[in-house]
Amino acid sequence: RRKQKYGNRDGNPLSLADLQNLISDIKSDELSNLINKKILRRTIEGKYGLVNTKNSSGINGIYRVYLPNSNIFSTLTATGTRDYIATQTITGTTPEEYRHNFINDIYKKGNYRQLNPREAGLLQGFPKSFKYHQKTTVAHKQFGNAVSVNVVQNLMKSIIKTGIFDKIGDNTNNDYLRNQTNYSGETRSLGQIYLSQESQIQYPKVRPTQNI
Repeated sequence: RRKQKYGNRDGNPLSLADLQNLISDIKSDELSNLINKKILRRTIEGKYGLVNTKNSSGINGIYRVYLPNSNIFSTLTATGTRDYIATQTITGTTPEEYRHNFINDIYKKGNYRQLNPREAGLLQGFPKSFKYHQKTTVAHKQFGNAVSVNVVQNLMKSIIKTGIFDKIGDNTNNDYLRNQTNYSGETRSLGQIYLSQESQIQYPKVRPTQNI
């Protein structure tokens, strides 16, 4: 991808020869297997392309599944994502064992769910006391459109440190702003957020329809 020799083939279906330039030992029967799993499609010209051309659309509606002890999560958006969190963790001593355990213990068993609004708010740095909209879709839009609280907090502190408000000559406003930046909120990782039973009730486990 993004190599000059592929030219107008960038993002478009590729022939077996093109794919073998990238993966020398790939076989046509492997591609046929991916077609049967509805991951790849074959065009009239005999070329191969992805069924889901956008990563964010995922496969069967699933893009990524994060473990509950993950210290990262994808960007929250107002329109929602195809990202999920696992309801249990896994271990493995090798990448192959880790992949095997993930597919069999989490993916095939449907042990994953979406974030609930409370968790989305905590990831964005909102305090637990924050009152979000009672309708789930509206609440997700609310947090997806928001700027992380600690980002705003530190931005305000940086502006105040420039002394721009002192130059205006109104120390009352300056003192008020300083008081408003004393909130100790912070964004949190999934590992720092308590994944409650209530969360699992709000978002039942999803059963995959695809065999891997």
